[in-house]
Amino acid sequence: MLDPWLAQVANVKANASGDIAIGPPRQAHRTTIVNRASLNKGITITPLRPPERAIEVSDDEFDDAELDAIMAWIPLPTPTRQVSGHGLDVGLGVQGEVLAAITRSALEQARVLDQVDGKFIVCITMVERQQVVFCVDQHAADERYQLERFLEEYATRCADRTAAHIIEAAVTIDVSTNQYESLKSTSVRREMRRLGWMMQLVPRMAQVDISGVPYVLKDRTLTLKGRPKNQAMLRDVFASCLEDITRRQTDLEQHRRNGQGEQKIAQTNETGDWISFTRLLPAALLEVVKSKACRSAIMFNDAVGREVCERIVRRLTKCKFPFQCAHGRPTLVPNCQIVSQPSNDS
Repeated sequence: MLDPWLAQVANVKANASGDIAIGPPRQAHRTTIVNRASLNKGITITPLRPPERAIEVSDDEFDDAELDAIMAWIPLPTPTRQVSGHGLDVGLGVQGEVLAAITRSALEQARVLDQVDGKFIVCITMVERQQVVFCVDQHAADERYQLERFLEEYATRCADRTAAHIIEAAVTIDVSTNQYESLKSTSVRREMRRLGWMMQLVPRMAQVDISGVPYVLKDRTLTLKGRPKNQAMLRDVFASCLEDITRRQTDLEQHRRNGQGEQKIAQTNETGDWISFTRLLPAALLEVVKSKACRSAIMFNDAVGREVCERIVRRLTKCKFPFQCAHGRPTLVPNCQIVSQPSNDS
């Protein structure tokens, strides 16, 4: 068994059915997933060497829409049997490291065991005919599900032209001269409206009257009565969206002759494909959606029952990118392989 915190290997025997007996948690000097004081008795512990190579991954989680088979990796030991001079089996050594992977298929077949420490959901699954125990970060997993749900809904509403939350009394914000000139472009205003920005240029003034905001932004910038409560954030997100769209329109002008870039933008906006939509979403709005997903997710120290644990894991298997949360942290970590050994009772 691999202790992920100490990077050590311990030999744990499974019962006849291959299951691990899980009892009530015991007190330790430090909160951990496993009580080392009880595990270390009579067990040979061999330190692991850190892996010599790292796996390259993309910084952009939305680079490739076909990443459904993405995996979560952890180095696990290759066990070799150590035999004493009397021919007695005394433990397992480490011959080298291998990479074990939790695939989407393995995640779908996983069985939930229990919640641990109010933070993790312990599961077990089969990987290459070996049982692997892994922990799901309950907050990260639920955050990933909420993020994809919010992005899919936002993409659909942008395509349907229903992404705006109308403000009863327009909010006037100051803009720079360059921003004002950019907003004179029909195509720029069209893309801003598609995201949910409803606006009117103030004649002969470097100002804009905002009559509608993207609905994903309303809770952060408006009170329940629709009055501004964070005008600085409203102005900053508006300016960031305008900058991104203006830059994109400039790039499209350079490809206008073949029309491919413009056609791709139009198809994305019309179909509501949320993955392609996310690649084009201004960074400031994407951060707002990520923050919304984080605040909506189950938190650390939230005690949840078996049914909720199973729902969290089941939802995670339906995600397009199930192995990282909204902020790029892993949603799960493999902990150990269960190695069955022949009994020496005879």
